[in-house]
Amino acid sequence: MPFDPPTQVTILPIIIVCICAGRLTPVVTEHSHKVYISHDMVLFTDKPIGNGAFGAVFRGEVKGQLCAIKLLHSLASQIRTQIPISSTTDSTERFRKECEFLESFHHPNIVCHVATREHPRTKQLVLALELMDCNLRHYFTPQPDEEPVTLALPVQRSLCRDIASALEYIHSRGVVHRDLCGANILLSCGGEFPIAKVCDFGMSRIIKSDDESVSLQAFAHKGYMPPEATDMESSRYNSTFDIYSFGALMVQIVCHLPTIKDRRERTRELELIPEDHPIKKLILDCLNENRDDRPSAAQLKRRLVYNMD
Repeated sequence: MPFDPPTQVTILPIIIVCICAGRLTPVVTEHSHKVYISHDMVLFTDKPIGNGAFGAVFRGEVKGQLCAIKLLHSLASQIRTQIPISSTTDSTERFRKECEFLESFHHPNIVCHVATREHPRTKQLVLALELMDCNLRHYFTPQPDEEPVTLALPVQRSLCRDIASALEYIHSRGVVHRDLCGANILLSCGGEFPIAKVCDFGMSRIIKSDDESVSLQAFAHKGYMPPEATDMESSRYNSTFDIYSFGALMVQIVCHLPTIKDRRERTRELELIPEDHPIKKLILDCLNENRDDRPSAAQLKRRLVYNMD
């Protein structure tokens, strides 16, 4: 017989804690509610993680494994009526592509795909991913009664190397991310150094090579967006789009910023980085106005591995 999930039930009291930057954060608290997406996927409605332009993310479980569950607003609105936004055909197609991308990716610096399920009633896809501690934006956001997070140079270099490694991988597969920003860099904080993983491939596109650029609307956040994304006469772009955004991310990491709002803020913060900082030359190379002169992700990774400025 087909599985017909209950609408909502109460589970026994549970307390699970994750650690990020020395702070304890509750994952599932007492009297949580759960919604069955499928017989082996459960979503906790009272534990939202994030809410974006097209979808929402909640904590949940797949086969008993704690994970992050992402779904479109049209389905989320049926589960939590305070998110009454409906999805469009365009966002549904983007989400389908994101599920396909993540299912095919296998890299230590890309958020791990756990499962993709189809909701039995709406037939919409639901995506389960490994549960990370926080994203780069939250990591650098000051907390009450706590000292701001500051990173030593080896940690800065390690985070940058993680992101460059992820970009090298996706670019080798012909994929351009198109939406790199602090919110889309997740962190696992349990080890000696935090580990960075790239997420949110809803805006990603496939190109066959850097010689065959694509002409599509760009979606990068303003502070991370390359000049060709807003230049109507040069709207065609390729993997160098991500390289520019990566340069902005390195500014964010070196300067310990929650986000970069716009080009003006990025320029101001870049000027504050000392000229002899080992990562500054890499940043300047990535932020080159001429996209053909930007380094590749493979070159950046090699320079970061061997401490080359």
